[in-house]
Amino acid sequence: ASNYHDGLDITAREGTAVRAADAGKVIFAGKEPRQFGNLVVIDHGDGWHTAYGFLSRITVTKDEQVRRGERIGLV
Repeated sequence: ASNYHDGLDITAREGTAVRAADAGKVIFAGKEPRQFGNLVVIDHGDGWHTAYGFLSRITVTKDEQVRRGERIGLV
């Protein structure tokens, strides 16, 4: 399917805080027009990245360092 992705889809109420799974550097924070809408991608090092798509609001910026559990956006 064209909307297939390796990841977890987590349902939450709109406005719920989305938090970083681990500490790292924000390598993308913006609109991804093809599939994921408002998207944040965090590089955690050693080849590990997390991506948070379909956000109603992004609360971090590219190149920002984030801590585990820090708010990065809103559902």
